[in-house]
Amino acid sequence: MPASKPDALFCCDLISSLYAMYNSWDSSGRPQESAFLWPTDEFFDVGCASELFWSNAEVYHAVHGPRRRRRHEDRLSPMGVAGLREQTLVVAFRGTSRGPDWYVNFQAIPHPLRLNHAQFGWVHDGFEDIYRSMEPALCREVEGLLQQAGAVERVLVTGHSLGAAVATLAMTYLASSRLFGAHRPRFELYTFGSPRVGDHHFQAAVQNLSHRIYRFKNREDVVTAVPPEGYFTHVGELCQLNVDAGSPSKDHSLECYKTGVGLADFGQVTV
Repeated sequence: MPASKPDALFCCDLISSLYAMYNSWDSSGRPQESAFLWPTDEFFDVGCASELFWSNAEVYHAVHGPRRRRRHEDRLSPMGVAGLREQTLVVAFRGTSRGPDWYVNFQAIPHPLRLNHAQFGWVHDGFEDIYRSMEPALCREVEGLLQQAGAVERVLVTGHSLGAAVATLAMTYLASSRLFGAHRPRFELYTFGSPRVGDHHFQAAVQNLSHRIYRFKNREDVVTAVPPEGYFTHVGELCQLNVDAGSPSKDHSLECYKTGVGLADFGQVTV
């Protein structure tokens, strides 16, 4: 079944709001979690949004001087949110806010992934670390939303860039968990500009959990080519976009992906 254009555009808008949220947090002096509020009801049913998910995603900043150096800032930053929308549980993650962060993200060390007492192959160690930093909050907030909703028909997980990798891990966790009880919803994953997350065993295990995994890739996006193919591989159906924004950073931007989704013929999905 082809991807849904309305769902893809909704995902882009929601992730865009998370980038705006991050920029607001950044411009406010990066307050602690308890001191930062961001309205999230815009995209969800009234009163049906979770608290923000905070991650330990590494952030680097330029250090002024004769040589180009960067220093690491180790602190939590807001990265994701969940909410209810018309019998759908939605979970979304923003990506890295600065291009140079990818130099750290691409230091790919395989690590065995175990979720809900099951083995899921090997995955990128850095992506798993960032996901694990949010897993307790994800579980807590999803449980609260399910208690509020009673049951949902669908779970839609989405993310861009680094957030796409985290979304892939989050969907795997949710789809293999017991959070939903006897009523099993349909799980869907929409990723934009995702790097490769895990090995072939991970790919097979994830695709066994859901047959509605849509990976949007812009033709000129270099991020989708890392880590190098071989040990790591992509997950899901490829939805090819063909937007040339003129530079590597623009080709990878969420704005470029939203433009591509708007122009795409969703009857043509390349596997």
